[in-house]
Amino acid sequence: MNKRLPARNPFQVLGVNAYASEQEIKQAFRKLAKKYHPDLNMAAYGFEEKFTELTCAYKTIRDSKENSAGGQAPGFASHPPGGGGFFKKGIGSLFGPKAFGGLNFTPLPGENIEKLISISFKEVIRGVKKRLKFDAYVACADCSGNGSKGGASFVVCPLCQGAGRALAGAGGYAGHQLCPQCLGGGDVIRVRCRRCKARGRIKGVREVNISIPPGVADGARFLVRDKGDAGTLLWPSGDLIITVSTVEHPFFRRRGNDIFCHAPVPFTTAALGGSVTVPTISNDVKMTVPPGAGSKTVFRLKGRGISAKGDQYVRLIVNVPSRLTAKQKRLLEAFANLRGDPAGTDEKTDVY
Repeated sequence: MNKRLPARNPFQVLGVNAYASEQEIKQAFRKLAKKYHPDLNMAAYGFEEKFTELTCAYKTIRDSKENSAGGQAPGFASHPPGGGGFFKKGIGSLFGPKAFGGLNFTPLPGENIEKLISISFKEVIRGVKKRLKFDAYVACADCSGNGSKGGASFVVCPLCQGAGRALAGAGGYAGHQLCPQCLGGGDVIRVRCRRCKARGRIKGVREVNISIPPGVADGARFLVRDKGDAGTLLWPSGDLIITVSTVEHPFFRRRGNDIFCHAPVPFTTAALGGSVTVPTISNDVKMTVPPGAGSKTVFRLKGRGISAKGDQYVRLIVNVPSRLTAKQKRLLEAFANLRGDPAGTDEKTDVY
């Protein structure tokens, strides 16, 4: 089954420009693939789709470069000098927004932002919705992100007349170079936006709503697409990567979908049998203690863990009184005499 190719430009997906070397492209892919590989992020949400997009983008670029003449950027080899096609559209048709003109930097996608959020044990059980507020680059409101004053339309590049290339040297294919004025976009900004200095983004604040599902594991990671830093000049935003940290509960301990706890019982209940009330994640339950139950005896409450798949395990802790009244002491001594183990003597333990 063929995987769907990325809807976004593959160079944008990998965060490189169209004239990056093969080594630069490979390094970018390896770095991102390692970060988003599902097998390396078992407790991650949304990473599989991102990894598929990265893989498709890398394959698209690799195949395009293999089919291009002389290592040209994808789309260049099939158009002769002076022709239309890709050159007429300019490199802006490859990158999307036509906002390269007259700039001293190469537009790139926004960076990813990583955030850590802490949730309580109760929120782990029930799930929770969180609203995050954090500093990030956002699209400039004055120019709507395109770098032009007031968001105005661009004008045709006066140097290349919109072709995206300019003649350098004497004739021949090699003489046609990427236009230094518009950098291949074919258009240039008439008046730069002063607020963002024609970069299309400014420092601001993002607010993002995120839903944490019930039963989320400590260290789980969530990928929120396009909620990282805004890209320059309408390039795609980076992603928001959220890592969940769960706060330990004073009574419950978790292992997978199972919950563990201790239940203190009087030594008389442990000896004679009875019942003990045990808290669970939903309510308190009365648990029967059989006669002769010792310390460290473990009971299983089926279906009382996280989701219907988990159980709750209760370990008894027998409480022995540290102080006795005279009457209590006489009664215990009488009980010890009946058992044949007088108080103060050592009871032999058979090892074999």
